[in-house]
Amino acid sequence: MIALFGWGGAVDVKGNVAMHDHNGTAEWNAYWHPKATHQLVHSGLDVMLVPLDATNSLPVSWEFLNALAEKPNRGVRFGRAVLGSHGYGNSIL
Repeated sequence: MIALFGWGGAVDVKGNVAMHDHNGTAEWNAYWHPKATHQLVHSGLDVMLVPLDATNSLPVSWEFLNALAEKPNRGVRFGRAVLGSHGYGNSIL
């Protein structure tokens, strides 16, 4: 079975979309590509969406990121690849 984690949605917090034509309740990833969000949720895969709410209770500091980097796993390798493709070096992960 394939499990897929996605970042999207806001449950009990204000969204992070600040557009002139929006009321501010949406989360950016779901707002930006609603068709992809719908396809993901209805894909039949074991999907776990991590909502915007999670960011309020998990402070991410440089100390946390450096400690995480010491843990060799697929998540860290993925993070390095994503951040590296955006111009961030291995000093983050």
